Amino acid sequence: MEQAQTQIQTQAQTPQKIYVEVRKPTIEVGVVAIPKKLYNLIRSFVESSSKSEYSWNEGYRLGNTVTFRKKGKWVLEIYTEASEPGNGQGTVIASLAGNCVDVNVVVWKARDIERVTKIEQSYLNPDDLICTYEIDKIHYTSEDAYTIAFVPDKEVPYARAILLAEVIEKFREYFEPPCK
Repeated sequence: MEQAQTQIQTQAQTPQKIYVEVRKPTIEVGVVAIPKKLYNLIRSFVESSSKSEYSWNEGYRLGNTVTFRKKGKWVLEIYTEASEPGNGQGTVIASLAGNCVDVNVVVWKARDIERVTKIEQSYLNPDDLICTYEIDKIHYTSEDAYTIAFVPDKEVPYARAILLAEVIEKFREYFEPPCK
């Protein structure tokens, strides 16, 4: 009798699964494990409020560099004048840094981008400017925005997958890249 009662309690505590059929086509999101410090930097950046009353939403200009700073968390530097990319080299136009890790926004000529990342180039002219988002030494483009998500490579409390799209959208709150 006691065993039957325990079995009934166990069944009552185990929730039933509900399955939902998705009728539209889906694309599997690639999950990229990145170092914990880099994950924390990106997470702090994308989750920082955009309200004007916060100090990190006011930049400081010194020459061609505008700096936004969230004390103890991250520093975003935007280079308002940069040399045009070429010769197989990209030009960094923004850098998000914190705790010995960084994320760079790099501008490339379309003809040079294939050395860095796969991108559909059929609609591009060789001199078009393309942005990549360099995260953990790998370059991603806006075409990857909803197909790549970042997670920490070690346990982080309350961690969640962060889509590349969130990172790009947050950068665009601070500046408009001169890219396709």
